[in-house]
Amino acid sequence: ILKNELKKLSYLGPIRNRVPRNYVPNRYIEKRNWPDGLAAWDVLHKGDEEFVELVDLWMADRLKSGYHITRKSYKEIDVSKISSKNKNIADQYNLAPTKTRLFLIDEKNNVEVQPPDVGVGISQVIPVIVSALYFKDSIVAIEQPELHIHPALQVTLGDLFISQIQEKGLCFLLETHSEHLMLRVLRRIRETSEGNSEIGDSKLNPDQLAIYYVEPGKGGLTISQIRVDQDGEFLDRWPKGFFEERAKELF
Repeated sequence: ILKNELKKLSYLGPIRNRVPRNYVPNRYIEKRNWPDGLAAWDVLHKGDEEFVELVDLWMADRLKSGYHITRKSYKEIDVSKISSKNKNIADQYNLAPTKTRLFLIDEKNNVEVQPPDVGVGISQVIPVIVSALYFKDSIVAIEQPELHIHPALQVTLGDLFISQIQEKGLCFLLETHSEHLMLRVLRRIRETSEGNSEIGDSKLNPDQLAIYYVEPGKGGLTISQIRVDQDGEFLDRWPKGFFEERAKELF
């Protein structure tokens, strides 16, 4: 039973590869291409248009990343095969395979660029968005989903994960150092308890969250559970290095 359940686990690594220019997607979306994030780009190339629009919705409207994502189809024709006497362009067009290319549109100036032309943060967060939306009924393990992105995007990632927990029953196993992400999750628990949730898919109960702090000790690694109540407050003290450090700086 354990072996079968572990087969469902999908893993996105801590540093996602930047997709190269004119990336040629793999023929199939394979599990081995998820750790470095390239499988996410395969999904965007091969998935239906509705899925690409959903990713765009989260990128532009919900996360407010400043970019839209769109997919275009095109064909390449070898001009050397077109006869000057008989311009059989239509025949060459029909024989040529259809290819896809992904573009990001800068909302500020409406400039269309390819993924390698934008900041590292966007290239890191797109595989996170795709993996959260793509998988249906599995455990999705993601290391450092907040890598290289603005705090405003980090907090909204919390809503992305919560929405997929509520819509599809996904289980996310997140390794993170982001207080911003954690604060959004705690806020949603508090709002749910108070009945103040504005977005239906952002409701979260304490029993849907488990926080574990892992640190090295003399006898090896120690794992401490940090419990949360219905008010979104910690019932257990954090070990040094997180919220306590922020309080020192502020007060």
